[in-house]
Amino acid sequence: MPFTLFEDQQEFVTGLRRSLSMGNRSILGVASPAFGKTVVAAHITEAASSKGKSVWFVVHRKNLLRQTSRSFWGAGIQHGLITSGKSRSLLPVQVGTIGTVYARMNRQEIEPPGILFIDEAHLSQGNMFATVIKWCQESGAIVIGLTGTPERLDGKPLGALFQDMIEARSTSWLINEGRLSDYEIY
Repeated sequence: MPFTLFEDQQEFVTGLRRSLSMGNRSILGVASPAFGKTVVAAHITEAASSKGKSVWFVVHRKNLLRQTSRSFWGAGIQHGLITSGKSRSLLPVQVGTIGTVYARMNRQEIEPPGILFIDEAHLSQGNMFATVIKWCQESGAIVIGLTGTPERLDGKPLGALFQDMIEARSTSWLINEGRLSDYEIY
């Protein structure tokens, strides 16, 4: 079921495409929590898979796998799951957990996708994420990291994995537009 992006989400997609057109193959997409990063990824996935590209959306927790899978099914995107307890699916779109992707990659059970989305990309300097990202980059894949927090607490830079950073409109803009609730800090 096709869906319509908000204007700011379409602007974000345009920024990602512009970066790709400039030759960047790994981009960090930064947007506030509740902006709709998964919706944007589903939009891009739908367009790419309709052109025959394989797309993976990789998360670090099973609850995020289930949440993303529900979002993709809600958008009408058929997909397989790369996670423990699930056998290999031949569908071009996959939602997976990083641990299973890493293990299956090392056993040479899977081939890299054409497009790799990394959810919570501020975690991407971890060994499994970094190894999977580099494996995909070496195959020529486009890598798009999505995060609301582009800075790591340990100070490790994300620039080692991502060539460019695209930022969505600010949290205050989303609040002013009524897309997010205002907050109080205690």
